[in-house]
Amino acid sequence: MSEEIPEIFEKAAEAIYERTEKHGAEDNFDTIAAFWSDYLERRISPKEVADLMILLKIARAKDGSYNQDDYSDVCGYAYHGNQISSGEKGHTLIRNKMSTGDRQ
Repeated sequence: MSEEIPEIFEKAAEAIYERTEKHGAEDNFDTIAAFWSDYLERRISPKEVADLMILLKIARAKDGSYNQDDYSDVCGYAYHGNQISSGEKGHTLIRNKMSTGDRQ
């Protein structure tokens, strides 16, 4: 297996890092879940927010013209969903990778 990371994953990692700095980590998913829960009058979990955002990106990819951002965003939301589900919040791997100068 090649040690080179595909561009789409590099782009997703960069987006996760930048958006975490701008919007916060998984705590933002808690806020979105609270707003959606109030609006829909049923409980939405932060993990469901990540899952639904993945579906939103898939819908855009299905109905629109090709946009690589749709696919890299799916990677990002999958990462957040994993972090939320596993309880490993905080983007330690992303921050470590980006802080070591591995950013492109």
